[in-house]
Amino acid sequence: MPKIDRYWVSTELYYTTEHTWARIEENGLVKVGVNDFASKSAGEILFVEILQIGKEVEYMKPFGEIETSKWVGELYSPFTGRIVALNKEVVENPRLINEDPYGAGWLVEIQPTKMNEEIPKLLHGETAVEWLKREIEARKKK
Repeated sequence: MPKIDRYWVSTELYYTTEHTWARIEENGLVKVGVNDFASKSAGEILFVEILQIGKEVEYMKPFGEIETSKWVGELYSPFTGRIVALNKEVVENPRLINEDPYGAGWLVEIQPTKMNEEIPKLLHGETAVEWLKREIEARKKK
């Protein structure tokens, strides 16, 4: 997993431009979380609110939000589908997102319904790495 500046980015995952990631599991489900850049930039995450199991989600529409002491941000779905699993541990201990955004800090699993048409819209591999480099540079200029 490459590290750019102080942020990890996996070339195996798919990313949205709103800093959520997607891992396509062998069973066809998609595990979703917040990328390392967002988890570190947000500061200590104090609260997570996520739609419940069974709820429908849409590509690049909010499925929840995270909150820090200074900021509230929406979580955007990388795929259209239905939430089939919810990480209850991260709801009870939101700091898992800061501590392990690509592992224990995952948020939901989605059963995608439009994967073939939506996957090309996501950032992946070297494209994701280059995009993160631009995001970091843009942040430094602020």
